[in-house]
Amino acid sequence: RGFEFDHALKYLPEDSGVNVPFRMLLGRYVIADIEATGLGPERQMIELALIIVEDGKVLDVFETLLNPLVPLPSRITELTQIHAKELDGAPKFYEVAQKVQGILRGATFVSHNVAFDWPMLESAFTLMGLEVKTKQLCTLRMAQELIPGLRGYTLEDLCKFFHIKMASRHRALPDARATFSLFKELMDLRIEARTSTKQYFLPQHEDFLKKVPTHAGVLTLRDKEKKVLCLESTADLRALLIQLLEVRPENRDLLERCEEVEWEVTGSPLLAA
Repeated sequence: RGFEFDHALKYLPEDSGVNVPFRMLLGRYVIADIEATGLGPERQMIELALIIVEDGKVLDVFETLLNPLVPLPSRITELTQIHAKELDGAPKFYEVAQKVQGILRGATFVSHNVAFDWPMLESAFTLMGLEVKTKQLCTLRMAQELIPGLRGYTLEDLCKFFHIKMASRHRALPDARATFSLFKELMDLRIEARTSTKQYFLPQHEDFLKKVPTHAGVLTLRDKEKKVLCLESTADLRALLIQLLEVRPENRDLLERCEEVEWEVTGSPLLAA
């Protein structure tokens, strides 16, 4: 199944000679994170961070606290460590709107959960009579497509999966930086002829991969109801299990359903066949 956001991606050709850890994205991208007064439709922005990336290089960073003009719930202070007194002296959105509009002009907006972040910005611009049209990419949706079977898709879950270090969780700039690192990792998975040789496996499958031997035998994969999903003979049990459970879109069904792995060592490829 293809991605409906493919139209927003342009790549540097593989034979360009540029040595980068992922095939460089051409064009302008703005990696964003927003902290807000809550989760509901009436939520207001309290912190905004934008990382401006052009042709794979970070050009600039914009971050600011924002006065939401509404009371700050105590639970948000506990979560973010942002205090109401800090916001009292912070700019209102209309004071930075034109700068943000300029940053976004001609860019693709990238965030972890665009459905949460973009409506807040779009609504704030609309209230000022400003229109900002931009393509959007959601790292949450990308991860759900590219890493089927993962137990959680929060920014924290995905950073743990990719071994991305996080700092000051639930603050806009650290989360935007983590989202940028995640975006690069996801693009490395997304590009068919990827330059990376890294392999990824779901946490719930790693224990099986550590235990399965490299001998000839019969491999059985089952779902949570013990139903057989795959039954194959092989000359190398571990190599076959790696092939079946590596995080790749073509392995989606097994990644989403496999809960148990069993094997029988036969000692001979002939007996396994």
